[in-house]
Amino acid sequence: MTLVHIFHSLNRKFAGADVVVPEHIIAQQSIERVGCVNITNTEIPGIDNQFEYKEGFKLSSLPAPFDKPDMIIFHQVYYPKFLDIAKQARKAKIPYVIIPHGSLTTEAQKMKRLKKIAGNLLFFNKFMKGARAIQYLSESEKKRAYKSFPNIVSTNGIHMPNEQKSSFNKDKTVFSYIGRYDIFHKGLDLMLDAIKEEAELLRKNSCIFNMYGPHTQYYTNDIASIKAKISEYNISDIVTLNGPVIDEEKKNVLLNTDIFIQTSRFEGMPMGILEALSYGIPSIVTTGTTLSDFVEKYNAGYHCETSAEGIAEAIEKAVLERSKLTELSQDAKKLIEENFLWESVASDAISKYKKLITK
Repeated sequence: MTLVHIFHSLNRKFAGADVVVPEHIIAQQSIERVGCVNITNTEIPGIDNQFEYKEGFKLSSLPAPFDKPDMIIFHQVYYPKFLDIAKQARKAKIPYVIIPHGSLTTEAQKMKRLKKIAGNLLFFNKFMKGARAIQYLSESEKKRAYKSFPNIVSTNGIHMPNEQKSSFNKDKTVFSYIGRYDIFHKGLDLMLDAIKEEAELLRKNSCIFNMYGPHTQYYTNDIASIKAKISEYNISDIVTLNGPVIDEEKKNVLLNTDIFIQTSRFEGMPMGILEALSYGIPSIVTTGTTLSDFVEKYNAGYHCETSAEGIAEAIEKAVLERSKLTELSQDAKKLIEENFLWESVASDAISKYKKLITK
């Protein structure tokens, strides 16, 4: 089977899709013949068969057999350059799948709402309706889709790190958040509201919250809002904002973390949480992250509703049950090993693509 992935990546190590899309391609290249076109022309290390995107791009210009693939995989939705490629695919009767990476949930559709309504009506509905299927990354993402489409569910994956969590801090409890400072999407306002609610308990038990994320111009207003809340709530002794961490520095941050926390209102399948769990770090996750059911089933941390009240209850429980961290850590690693290793994730996706092709 021949597959071609079409995606948009600037190879940013702190951007979820930029991190995960190459991993999908690399894992599938170990099973089938897979090529890819990054419409930014940013070269991604470790991927074979990367083809250049030019204005007036034609699928037929790709080298054989990628000029007539069995299926095309589009990653994300709202890139106008995808539209012409999809039109070419439909004309050539090449089926395609769209992986929206969370962008089709009802919550995501509320962001830049009027722009998306107009874009969907004028351009993107045809793109989506022309897909053989929408590939959701979790059952939760599928259930929260703003519209019903033919679909499959096949998730993201993770590699188990060589070094994992072996001990926890004895004199304090370190909570870590690693991700974008997108206050609405990541539910950071809810997290800060919950920390304010539990501030007395957190101080009494020597708890600190370290937040890590890029200080890019795009998030200037969000970061200002976060700083304002921290000041207004008088929790600067509990919460610290830091810049982004990658590679070795990120590994060290995770190994020093006792509890990972992510309180997103919506996600596809968040890599930050998968990575934390793979290290054996118990995690607090909201229903919006799509991973709350897994965390509950495997006893890998604490799950809660996507609300300040729910997050506060989970934080309180985690603090009071600190003696369970070692047990939760083992269950976190088990969760990943049984559900999210790249080898099994790629095999599952390939199997589902083959079934779609025969439709």
